[in-house]
Amino acid sequence: VLFRSSLGKPVVIENKPGAAGLAGVAALKAAPADGYTMIVATSAVMAIRTTLLKEKTYDAQKDFIPIALYVKSPFILVVNPALPIHSVPELIKYVKERPGQLSYSSSGVGGAPHLSGEYMKKRFGLDLAHVPYRNSPQSISDVAAGHVAMAFAEAGASLPLIKEGKLRALAVSSSTRLPSVPDLPPFSEAANAPDRSEEHTSELQSLAYLVCRLLLEKK
Repeated sequence: VLFRSSLGKPVVIENKPGAAGLAGVAALKAAPADGYTMIVATSAVMAIRTTLLKEKTYDAQKDFIPIALYVKSPFILVVNPALPIHSVPELIKYVKERPGQLSYSSSGVGGAPHLSGEYMKKRFGLDLAHVPYRNSPQSISDVAAGHVAMAFAEAGASLPLIKEGKLRALAVSSSTRLPSVPDLPPFSEAANAPDRSEEHTSELQSLAYLVCRLLLEKK
């Protein structure tokens, strides 16, 4: 609405879910380069996947022009409320006692929720299966339904389910507490583990740091 009122012209919003954001990027690249087609994209498609994917269908630096940082949105670590887990230490203990039996969901391979889950696994030596979905709502709803145990969920998408008691929130991925859930501690505080990304000054740098660590550990 604000964008439309600022331009004084109609703005058509077209949702392109699928492939954790890659479907939207493909549509943008296929559109005429006349400035009339734009995208609200995350660092996952603009930075992370350009590093992880072997076969690249676009070059984020050459094919697109960044305009502005739109928003910074942290993730909330959530679990199914039927599980006897009420804190991050309890989660770590519960998973370690059941190696290979539990899973976590994400909105797609290579996205920030996926990397957050993999980072937690490596940081605490957890044996968890990754279950990727086409989009964030599907990923979160299956945690609420009990098909997967946990997820690093987008705050905006998960807060309604948390307030309804369909998800149990354990921590936020940001270095500080969120005003919307002030009682929820940052993950580093909840896990009693120093935040190794504090030296980075932006979400993009922090995610790039995690990507580099994951790639180095694969070699």
